[in-house]
Amino acid sequence: MTKLAARVLYDDRSARPGEMFADADLIGLPYRVVVSEKTLEKSLLELKSRTDPDAKLVKIDELVKTLAD
Repeated sequence: MTKLAARVLYDDRSARPGEMFADADLIGLPYRVVVSEKTLEKSLLELKSRTDPDAKLVKIDELVKTLAD
């Protein structure tokens, strides 16, 4: 079993997504995980690394493994 220690910043403001994404970049967060109704219907999450230009979809139960790699 993979163990991963992580700090989480949960942004529940009523701001637009683009504003929240920009703030996450300004803070310097290495990863952004977006949870939405659309992705949850498929048991997926949107994962974006600061160093990658594009986000990717990962299965919920594989998120920790993906971040640990």
